Amino acid sequence: MKNTVAFVGSRGLSPTFSKLVEAVLKSVIDSDRVISVGCCTGLDAFVLGAAPPEKVYCFSAFGEDEQGACCYSATAHVNQFYDQGGIVKYWAGGKGQLKHRLANRTKAVIYSASVSTVIFFGSPSSKGSALACRLSISRGLRVYAFACGFPGEQLPALKNGKWKRVGGSGIWSSAWCWKESQAVIF
Repeated sequence: MKNTVAFVGSRGLSPTFSKLVEAVLKSVIDSDRVISVGCCTGLDAFVLGAAPPEKVYCFSAFGEDEQGACCYSATAHVNQFYDQGGIVKYWAGGKGQLKHRLANRTKAVIYSASVSTVIFFGSPSSKGSALACRLSISRGLRVYAFACGFPGEQLPALKNGKWKRVGGSGIWSSAWCWKESQAVIF
């Protein structure tokens, strides 16, 4: 989708980071972008609750009738978002086992992005967030990460590159950007 930024992050992201998420969200929307996001607790719920519905696409791993939802599903947030006119792609991860639906839903969110991915890591060992990073990098998207509750130097190592602090001032100054290493041509 044109001008779309994927927002991905931990299902267990502490509410103490909701103001950070809201500020980054506002920054992206103010730059004339739209957001794609999932359907879970934590980061997804913060985005669905804070962003104008006309600026967000929600990809749900469960059905319109909440069939297939689990304890990490933000069903109330998704339903409220939909009731306010938001676009929800139900069963975005297919109808298989939960872990496969969630991974495929993450793929759908990342594949919908055309600009970049913003990831809010709740811990350095978040498998879903690391998957989103790898998928984004493989698509050539710029990846920005916020380390929420731990030092950014502990962000997970991905292959062929490293995290670099964005720096500067403002809300993005605490972000880290993935920089791929130059390939050796010998």
